[in-house]
Amino acid sequence: SKSKSKSKSKSKSKSKSKSKSKSKSKSKSKSKSKSKSKSKSKETRLLTDIIMNKDSENPEDEIPQLVNSSTPGKILIVDDEPDNIRVLAKMLTENYKLIGATSGREAIRCATCEEKVDLILLDIIMPEMDGYEVLRRLKADRRTRHIPVICVTVMGEDVNEARGFELGAVDYIRRPFSPLTVNARVKTHLALRHYHDHLEHKVDKRTTELEMANRKLREEILERKRTEDQLRLKIVREIEMEKQLRQAQKMEAIGTLASGIAHDFNNILYIILGYSEIAMENVGRDSKPFRCLEQVIRAGERGSDLVNQILSFSRGADQKVRPVRIQSVLKESMKLLRVSLPATIEIRKNIDENCGVVMADFTQIHQVIMNLCTNAYHAMRDSGGVLEINLTEDKDNEQRTTDNGQLTTDNGPQTTDHGQIYARLTVKDTGHGMDETVMANIFYPYFTTKGVGEGTGLGLSTVHDIVREYGGSVDVESKAGDGSTFTVFFPIHTKGDIPADIESPWYPLQKGNGRILLVDDEEQIVRMNEIKLKDIGYTVMAYTDSIEALEAFRSEPDNYDLVVTDLAMPKLSGHQLAAELLQIRPDVPIILCTGSDEAISEKQAKATGIREYLKKPVMDRELEKAIRRVLKSEK
Repeated sequence: SKSKSKSKSKSKSKSKSKSKSKSKSKSKSKSKSKSKSKSKSKETRLLTDIIMNKDSENPEDEIPQLVNSSTPGKILIVDDEPDNIRVLAKMLTENYKLIGATSGREAIRCATCEEKVDLILLDIIMPEMDGYEVLRRLKADRRTRHIPVICVTVMGEDVNEARGFELGAVDYIRRPFSPLTVNARVKTHLALRHYHDHLEHKVDKRTTELEMANRKLREEILERKRTEDQLRLKIVREIEMEKQLRQAQKMEAIGTLASGIAHDFNNILYIILGYSEIAMENVGRDSKPFRCLEQVIRAGERGSDLVNQILSFSRGADQKVRPVRIQSVLKESMKLLRVSLPATIEIRKNIDENCGVVMADFTQIHQVIMNLCTNAYHAMRDSGGVLEINLTEDKDNEQRTTDNGQLTTDNGPQTTDHGQIYARLTVKDTGHGMDETVMANIFYPYFTTKGVGEGTGLGLSTVHDIVREYGGSVDVESKAGDGSTFTVFFPIHTKGDIPADIESPWYPLQKGNGRILLVDDEEQIVRMNEIKLKDIGYTVMAYTDSIEALEAFRSEPDNYDLVVTDLAMPKLSGHQLAAELLQIRPDVPIILCTGSDEAISEKQAKATGIREYLKKPVMDRELEKAIRRVLKSEK
């Protein structure tokens, strides 16, 4: 028993010595760990202070609301051992919201729930799915990649830490845990997370502000561009209006010039035509001089039409609407075109001689044809080509409107009666053609594609106005590089008696009798009319001075059956002379002749008591016919 007790005491003393040595080593290790943890916690606190910007001089950089200890944070603790989760939970001294997960799958499910997680403490060694795989999946998911993950492990190898950092971990905590270290690191990374959120919020806010400023700037730029465009458009319109004004002033000047020369030119034509008619009365109808004089009269009539065309173009003079055979106008136009177009342009025509007549002014139909042909010439003048002119009848079974919508007014497109028969005039060229932009503007006044000094932009506009005035329409077909075709439709006149040939046949004048007072300041006109009227039996008292004529009438007012007077005369105009004569003798018939209707119109003249109103040059024996009508009505 003693030996046993001795052995027991020996074993006890040995165990005591062992325990003492163990306790000493433990105390040493504890003191070492305490010093290490103190140094680590000191470093961690310093890092926390830096994150909290305690030494920052700029108060705007402080974010106490993000790192305040009272600010709750949601922490997910992942470990397959619930006891380890409880140990970590007890170590965390702050008022955190803690949740636990005992597997990798549960951890991923908790991290992706609607309530966001601020920090994850992730154990590495776990069955089924270790911490590395959990970390890889968390960082691969856009919903959880931003959550900071601190790895918790007993493995102390650097290679393990490196792998964790490569997968996206922000820190490592090794077992056994130090409460100060755990709290400091958790607090630091939550502060970093909150600061990151704060910066992200500021960036988002600033980005939104920049986007709003950028949007506002874009709107201001667009508004400024819109204003500049409107200003530019206004300037362009003003320039265009200024061009139109200058063009209108030119046209007014042309009109003034045309009106000025119309009287003199018509007087010259009147003399030529009058003496030609006198000569034709004195030669045989089958003689060569008679045929020559016929050509002189036709040339004089064309000259008269030319004056009327200029007046119509510049002043919008009244037109004589009568049945017109377009065939006759085309023949006259072809003669002019053949001598004016170059040899590089071939003219082809197909004219239906049976096409009906249209109610129009001869001069305006001529103007339509010449403008269309001139437009075709300009399209082919560089390379030559073929100008094709066709005239046929066309029966329209439906209401006609223009294909390109150009013939439109405020009341809508021009239309014609159902079943109307048309004279279809086609002018086709093989020139450079037009694109859609040009076609959309060709009928607008002053629009031209020609160079400066080559065109006024009024040709096709004039065609548009004339055709519309007569109830017709214009179709245009064209492609760039493929020529153009203009088709004009004139309603054919089918009512009343229509002569087979509009040109009046030559016939001898009927004899007459009566006493005529003839007044004109042009000596040649007075003598010509005196000869003509005396040859057919009238007694003529001729004067070139209106004052002398007035005195002669005043002395013997009943000695005259009729007065024929010119309008534009010096001292006393024809209108003034007529007024004086009517005061002396109110029933005296007066015929007024004028080379221009600018001073007084036919309606105004007849309102003052004048019986007939004739425009010079008086052709086709209109003076003789008017004298016979007036004297017959007097009888």
